Amino acid sequence: MYDNIERELKLLINKQVYDNIMNSYDFHKSIIQTNTYYDTANQDVKKQHGAVRIRTIENKKIFTLKIKKDEYTHYEFEKEISTENINEIEDPEILNWFNQYQIPKNLHPTANFTTLRNV
Repeated sequence: MYDNIERELKLLINKQVYDNIMNSYDFHKSIIQTNTYYDTANQDVKKQHGAVRIRTIENKKIFTLKIKKDEYTHYEFEKEISTENINEIEDPEILNWFNQYQIPKNLHPTANFTTLRNV
């Protein structure tokens, strides 16, 4: 289980800078990562400036709950799980996070992204 505060800044770069970065590192392999995001029909998670997702990398599944603290910072709670179905999660710690941040249990997929990552 990870219990972190996340600070994230994003930058828009041009192709030349991207190519320089990609050529500056010796990437050893590529992995396919799928992120599925969840919310209620009323967007209750989004209204809290939060996000609920399940990330799948190979056979590993990681549940993540992010809740906004301020403009640049999120509380981030992560835990490896055994299912890709949000409705099958019975882990007491995750259910406690739902209760603590008033996340309803009637979540459904809202977005799904699959990306190729170089590591």
